[in-house]
Amino acid sequence: MPERNVVSWNAMITAYTQLGMIDNALEVMSRMSETIVNSWNTMLAGYAQRGQLQAAMDLFQAIPEPDVVSWNSLIAAAARSGNLARSKILFESMPVRDRVSWNTVITAYAHAGGTQEVENLFSQIPVWDPVTWTSMMVCYAQSPGTLDRATQMFCSMPNRDLVSCDAMVAAFGLNGHTEQAKKVFDRMPKWSTLSWNSMIAVNANQGHVDEAVAAFERMPETNVVSWNTLIAAHAQSSVRQARLFFDIMPKRDEWSWNTMLTALANAGLAGQTITLFQSMALEGLCPRGVSFVSLLTACSQLGGLWRVCHYLRSMQQDYGILPGQEHYCCVVDSFGRAGHLECAWDVLDAMPFQAETQIWVAFANACKIHHDTKRWQSAANEMDPNCGSSYVLMRNHLLHVSDCD
Repeated sequence: MPERNVVSWNAMITAYTQLGMIDNALEVMSRMSETIVNSWNTMLAGYAQRGQLQAAMDLFQAIPEPDVVSWNSLIAAAARSGNLARSKILFESMPVRDRVSWNTVITAYAHAGGTQEVENLFSQIPVWDPVTWTSMMVCYAQSPGTLDRATQMFCSMPNRDLVSCDAMVAAFGLNGHTEQAKKVFDRMPKWSTLSWNSMIAVNANQGHVDEAVAAFERMPETNVVSWNTLIAAHAQSSVRQARLFFDIMPKRDEWSWNTMLTALANAGLAGQTITLFQSMALEGLCPRGVSFVSLLTACSQLGGLWRVCHYLRSMQQDYGILPGQEHYCCVVDSFGRAGHLECAWDVLDAMPFQAETQIWVAFANACKIHHDTKRWQSAANEMDPNCGSSYVLMRNHLLHVSDCD
């Protein structure tokens, strides 16, 4: 460009932040001879979208005269980082609030299930708009036993928009009310891709796979979420069909790969699980913790301890992922299946946190298989008696002992 002005500089900053290239946006802003509040706010919005609270706060402190948009972005950054307390403190510190300020903090608490806090804010807000109503409705929908209040909110809304209708469909689906979800969906004047995805999910969650497929086939335009939801629906009943849809997907994301990995591992298809994991790496996607749970489950099923040890080491050294409860459960199960109860016990003892019941159940099952009553009793003493799997395991053991007597 022969001549650059504030508008062209800000356009570059906006482009970089939208692409997630925050460092490039900062470099552009540093070269500006004059920065206006819009430039700062664009950068703040970039940090907010990624939940980078500390970076957003540091930048906010450098703004000569922050406006209400600056404050709103900072509140959003705190909310996305999961720091609701900081969101509330910032909100209460604002010199001037607008509708976005109220809706940002209300939405943050609504998605976190903070019903009481949302009700308090809702009663104070000077003007309610569709975003406010929808946030309140979502909060009730997510809280146990308050679906009726969500329905009342929806029916009381003066102006329902596409977002509020989508939220109500999802709310009914989340609580297992398939017919009510369909009624709201059928009465909507128009449907978005999100609307269709919600209906696919509603049917999938209730095991109505044919209805989920029918909704998918009626969609004028699908996206990766549509395909992922359909794969998840088939994974519960037909792994073969889930794999068919996975293979013909026009585009896959991490969720697609991990859903398929989990389905294969849960179906006991260990070889296919390992092959798919390797294909994922070849596609250039970085495995997550859940990816390694499926992989270690498959290795445990195959019975190769060297595979379990290899991938557990790779998970930490190559990807920087620390093992969690589910990873340790796979390791303990692997050693237990192979009859190495002493090694399994050593893993339990070396864990950096207290083992949850699922791990003790895996160990106890191994002890039962290899007739180690002493270690079985030690494991039983560590289990939560209120856990269903613990109860079943102990009951079966007592019945077995009774039969032996």
